[in-house]
Amino acid sequence: MSQDFEFEGVVISGDDLDVIQKSDGFPACMNLLTTKYQLDNDYAEYFYISIKEFMFSQKYIKIDFWLLPCLVHEDEDWVTSSDLAKELGYSDSKGVTRLYSRYKDEFTDDMSIVIELPSDKNNNLKVKTRVFSFEGCCFIGGVSRANKAPLFRKAILNCMPKDANFMAFLAKQKTLN
Repeated sequence: MSQDFEFEGVVISGDDLDVIQKSDGFPACMNLLTTKYQLDNDYAEYFYISIKEFMFSQKYIKIDFWLLPCLVHEDEDWVTSSDLAKELGYSDSKGVTRLYSRYKDEFTDDMSIVIELPSDKNNNLKVKTRVFSFEGCCFIGGVSRANKAPLFRKAILNCMPKDANFMAFLAKQKTLN
């Protein structure tokens, strides 16, 4: 069990922090924060992201109700293929890797690259890892047939302004983090 966490005058119990940390569902955590802690939706969303970022030292790309854990490489936010696969409902990163391979001629260097990251088992060992930008995540979500892909596509559409230029929207998303 985690210790209680206080943020801007609201104390979240250690048990609830464990639920938030282990949950893969943003709506479930929002429900916890709005019902048990009686936070309004906007503040609960801000609070949830703050808990994830500050408590668990993780940065996120937000797509509607989806939070994709990301890392920063050369001042850009990137999501690993394994994290994207998990969010879409694949059992491992091979599903995302296959999609990338099938459509790689449609990707630009701004959408996906391979970087070296420390191994989970040995920090001295570097492992080549495919990562995706916001645009790359949207593309993979658009062609995926995984069980969560329809929700992911809906989330992408929900966060796009209806009357805005799509490229301007993408540029804005890159600067949010």
